[in-house]
Amino acid sequence: MKVFIADDEKIVRDGLKSIINWDAAGFTICGEASNGLAALDGLLNLQPDLALLDIRMPKLQGIEVIKAAREQGFTGRIIILSGYSDFKYAQDAIRYGVNFYLTKPVDEDELFESVTQIAHDLQKTKKEQLELSQYISTTKNTILHDLLQKAESSQQFNENMIPKELLTDTYQVLILDSYHKEDSSYYEVFCKLLHTSGATKNMESMTIDGLCVVVLFGNRLVTKFTALKEDMEANPNDSAYGPIFISSGRPVESIYDIHLSYMDALSLFNRRFYCKKHMHIISYTQLPESPEASDPEAVKEKLNDYFLLFLQSIQAYNRSKINDILSSIETILFSSNLNQELATSILIGNYLHLKHSLIQSHFEQELPFPSNEEIIEEMRKMQYLYLITAYMKQEAEKIMIATGNSTNDSIVDEIVSYIKHNYYKNLKLETLAEIFGYNSSYLGKLFRKKVGSNFNSYLDQIRVDAAKKLLLLDQMRVYEIAQKVGYKNVDYFHKKFKNYVGISPAEYRSKHNINSQ
Repeated sequence: MKVFIADDEKIVRDGLKSIINWDAAGFTICGEASNGLAALDGLLNLQPDLALLDIRMPKLQGIEVIKAAREQGFTGRIIILSGYSDFKYAQDAIRYGVNFYLTKPVDEDELFESVTQIAHDLQKTKKEQLELSQYISTTKNTILHDLLQKAESSQQFNENMIPKELLTDTYQVLILDSYHKEDSSYYEVFCKLLHTSGATKNMESMTIDGLCVVVLFGNRLVTKFTALKEDMEANPNDSAYGPIFISSGRPVESIYDIHLSYMDALSLFNRRFYCKKHMHIISYTQLPESPEASDPEAVKEKLNDYFLLFLQSIQAYNRSKINDILSSIETILFSSNLNQELATSILIGNYLHLKHSLIQSHFEQELPFPSNEEIIEEMRKMQYLYLITAYMKQEAEKIMIATGNSTNDSIVDEIVSYIKHNYYKNLKLETLAEIFGYNSSYLGKLFRKKVGSNFNSYLDQIRVDAAKKLLLLDQMRVYEIAQKVGYKNVDYFHKKFKNYVGISPAEYRSKHNINSQ
């Protein structure tokens, strides 16, 4: 606690300094004055807890000093020292909040008793203020916590029950986390980026379900955050943003709506899986809006189509197309409301099906696929979608290299390779032209020039050659073989087979000493 002494006589000031053991009483002498103006300046600038003032001083009387100081917000305790015992002086002193009115010459015991009582009152007041501050803080956090989560108790709050510190014109809720799990400095970094202290009255932070939730109060701070958000979005590689990840809810104008901002931030935080590389902030404007985006079956159906194109592009060695497809897969999932676990499960299921299809179409060679268990484990531990698509692209590249065409020198060679591994499917030149990124008419001319026959004739030849091998195995009926090599109509298969071989399938089997069935 601080004490200030004002008297026009130096001997009196020195006596007041020594008459009491101020340290033992809990006070430190912070200043002194020899006239009224200097006394007023000292009270306003030093804000002592206790002031000892002479009632008669040059330039400004003691009562005038007290009146002016009180009018300008001085709240400290005051002991008046006066050579006058006139009741009017005492009345004026009491009116301006003087605690004790002592007459000169000052009685040492009386002064000590007055100072001791004031010290006791000050300590008691400070303790009560601290307890009140702690109570308000606890109450404030409890109310804010309930409003954020829209707890039942929050419905009972009216404006009179909400601490005035919580009432302002704009609110915005954020959830903070570390960008790299091992970095715990994200909150300090955030305060530094926002040029604010964590203890500011315009910002409250709390932990809800293990997450660091921050509430911004007032349009000024919300505007500062908006500028920070825009810079983070424009400069994602800035090293200043390295340790931090933020999900930000919408700004709201009423404290009763802050749960909407909180739910935005929470939904976005749960969508962190969809963030791009170096994406340190995700905003409420990036929440999906279309109702169909929430339907897992609709999302799954779209992904099935893209994984079929992914398979075809791997077989066509079309790296550019693969990039486009994986980008489309990311866009579809980003626009959905699927959580990380469900999205990852769908991707794993589709990728394992793609693996199975590739192994079937390349049964004559061993492809460099990891085991299903290894694929599942690897994809499950990836925390971001872009890591999963990068993994699938990397594995696709290995397959394209392993299947013997990594240079893409000839588009026709790629189509021939594709036909040899997919002849049993419903292949059309128009379909392959789209997969390989060519005009179908131009591709047909290139194919005929390189292979020496048109597309359909070459496809029939490949299918018939495959049928011949199956006929020699004596394990399937003729109509089953027709379907196996891509002919739905067995009569049409008979016709094509006889055109290319000169005899029917049954005759071919019989000629090679295999019993026809």
